[in-house]
Amino acid sequence: MKHSLGFIAIFMVENRIQRYKILPIFLPHQGCPHQCVFCDQNTITGNTAKISIKWVRRQIVEFGLKSDFNHSSHTFKEVAFYGSSFTAMPASLQRSLLRPASEALERGHIDGIRLSTRPDYCDHMTIELLKEFHVKTVEVGVQSMDTDVLRRSGRGHRREESVRALKTLKREGFITGVQLMPGLPGEDMDSFLSTIREVISLNPTFVRLYPTIVIKGTPLEGLYQKGLYQPLSLEQAIDRCKRAVILFRKAGIRVIRCGIQPTPSLQKKGSICIGPFHPAFGELVESSIMFDQVNLVLKEISLSSDPMESIFIRSSLKRFSILKGQKGANLQRLKSLYPRRKIFMNQDTTLPDDLIRVSNESGNHWDIQKTYAIKALK
Repeated sequence: MKHSLGFIAIFMVENRIQRYKILPIFLPHQGCPHQCVFCDQNTITGNTAKISIKWVRRQIVEFGLKSDFNHSSHTFKEVAFYGSSFTAMPASLQRSLLRPASEALERGHIDGIRLSTRPDYCDHMTIELLKEFHVKTVEVGVQSMDTDVLRRSGRGHRREESVRALKTLKREGFITGVQLMPGLPGEDMDSFLSTIREVISLNPTFVRLYPTIVIKGTPLEGLYQKGLYQPLSLEQAIDRCKRAVILFRKAGIRVIRCGIQPTPSLQKKGSICIGPFHPAFGELVESSIMFDQVNLVLKEISLSSDPMESIFIRSSLKRFSILKGQKGANLQRLKSLYPRRKIFMNQDTTLPDDLIRVSNESGNHWDIQKTYAIKALK
C-alpha cells in the first residue's frame, strides 16, 4: 500500500537556518458531504487506498522520532491532514486520527498539527475537539466568497459560513489558512477580486491558490463537454493569481502555494481534460510579477534616457531564474518591447533576494522592490 509522505522546506529565521518538515496524511473525500463539481481527491492526491488508523499511528510515531537533519538547527515538525473535510468526519474518527499526533506533540516529538476542512463544519463542539487535541492550524476551503459561484460549484455552503468560520477560528487562537480556487463556474475577474478583498478583510495567516482544472470523471468535465463551462487559460490563471498574490502580500498575508501539487497521478496522461495546469505554476506567477516590475522601470527610463542605451538587469542567484523567466521568456519579451536597446540580465551575489537592480550605461541605477508590483498592477 503506497502513501504520500513528508516533504522538507528550508528558510531563514533570524539569520540562521530553520528547517520545516511536514508529514502530510491524505484522506481523500473523507467527511465530504457534497460532490463539488471540480473534485476528485483520489486523482489529485494519488492516494486510492483506504486509510488505516494503525498505519497513521505508525507513520506519526516514526516521523516524530526521526532525528533532525542538522544538530545545529531545529527542525520544525508538523503532522498535516489533507484532502478531506476533516471536521465533517465522525467525531470518533477525528479523535482516532488526532490522538497519535497529539501524543507525539505532548512528548515533544513534533511541534504542530494542522488540518483542512469546510467552513460549514467549524461549530463550537468541533473547535473544542480540535483544542482538546492541540491542533494549531486550520485551513478552510473557502474557494470563493461569491455565493452564486459556490452554488454552481456544488460546494453546499455560502460565503456567510466562510466569514463565520474564519472569525471564530481566529478568535479561538488558531492559525488560519484559506484555500481559494480561481476560475470556478460563474466567476469573473470582478467576482474574484471581490473574493480577494473580503478574504483580506478577514486577515488569515496564509492563503493557497489552486486554479480550477477539469479532471476526468468529475461533474465539471460534464459541464465542459456540454459547453456550459470554460476553464481559464494558463495565461488568464497566471494573471488572476498574480493580482491575488500582489494584493495579499501588500496586506501582509502569506501566499504559501500557487497551483496544484503535480502528483504523478495528476500528471498521468488523460487525468486532466483541460485547464491551467503547469508543474511550475507558482514560478510562472512569480516570473510574471517580476516582468511587470522590470517593465515598469524600463518605461520610466525610456522617458528620460537615450532609447539606444544598453540596460543591465541584475538579481541574486536565487531569484535569477524567475527574473529571466522560463526558457528566457521575460528577457525575450523585454527585447521585443524595446528593440532599439541592448538588454542584459546577470546574476549579482551582492544583491539581497528581494531586490532587482536595473542600470544603464551612464551608471544610473534603479532598485526594484515590492512596491513596484503594486504600481505595475494598476
